[in-house]
Amino acid sequence: MGCWRSRGPWRLLMIFGALPACMNPMDAHSVLSRSPALRAAAERARFTSPDQCWRGWHVAHRFACSNGHTFLAPPAQLLAGRLRCIRCDMQARLDTLHALARSAGVICTSRSWQGDGALYDFLCSAGHRWQRRGRHVKRGAACPTCARERERKRKLLANGLQLLQRAARSHGGQIVRAGSRKRGRYQKAGTVTA
Repeated sequence: MGCWRSRGPWRLLMIFGALPACMNPMDAHSVLSRSPALRAAAERARFTSPDQCWRGWHVAHRFACSNGHTFLAPPAQLLAGRLRCIRCDMQARLDTLHALARSAGVICTSRSWQGDGALYDFLCSAGHRWQRRGRHVKRGAACPTCARERERKRKLLANGLQLLQRAARSHGGQIVRAGSRKRGRYQKAGTVTA
């Protein structure tokens, strides 16, 4: 049936852990000893429960993970396999973010997980700093500045100027100086521009 505090106005106090002791001696036993299935689910998840008063399947009880983090959750979630320690989950996500950054050859300097949509700080070996959203790191965590420089160098041709001079001669012109422009058009040799 549950202890007398699991009903009425005491329920809110009980949910927030303000009433840890059980007044009814019949209900004073470990929460995990309530059911073998619950105990097996707790062992699989490596959770313990310091609570000694059973309040019901859908009422929050205290649980502790193997790292010692305590949290409130209903035993029905544990039995269904949907219960996780939020702090351990956030640390695991941050560790994944750091691992993805290391695999890209950069360092994630953020120290806490703020969610997939939050911006995280990164640093590359060349000293460039940038921010990227957590959900975008899965696509790649490489330094955007270094990536632009690599792409620029890849597009440069070793004989680019010779190719341009040959193309200019074939059209009746010549290159006056590399990159001289006037209103978006290259000047032909011998033309006077004001």
